[in-house]
Amino acid sequence: MAESEKPAEKSGDANELIAVGAPRRRTTSSEESGSTVKSARGPKGRVTPSQRRPAKKERTGPIQFVRESIGELRKVVYPTGHQVLQYFVVVLIFVLVIIAYVSLLDLLLGTAIFRIFT
Repeated sequence: MAESEKPAEKSGDANELIAVGAPRRRTTSSEESGSTVKSARGPKGRVTPSQRRPAKKERTGPIQFVRESIGELRKVVYPTGHQVLQYFVVVLIFVLVIIAYVSLLDLLLGTAIFRIFT
């Protein structure tokens, strides 16, 4: 058999986990504490995103505000007359069902309280 065809020999326990993709970490001198330290990398020498201060935003002037508002209103998709009618009917039916439910509860509770106290 050629060397490339030989099966790879496993070292150690068959249940041993092998770290893939993550950098290895070395333990500190006190292994009982369970704390780990990153591998020996020097300081980054650059600011991390959490340390950056947000750029100070300038106030929007009134003319720019109106222009941006008009631009946003042009993006709005307005409903057609048919859709408005459908939405109106759906809302009207929902409101009528809620009115009927509350009225029925009022009638039942009023009757129950009237029988209890008379």
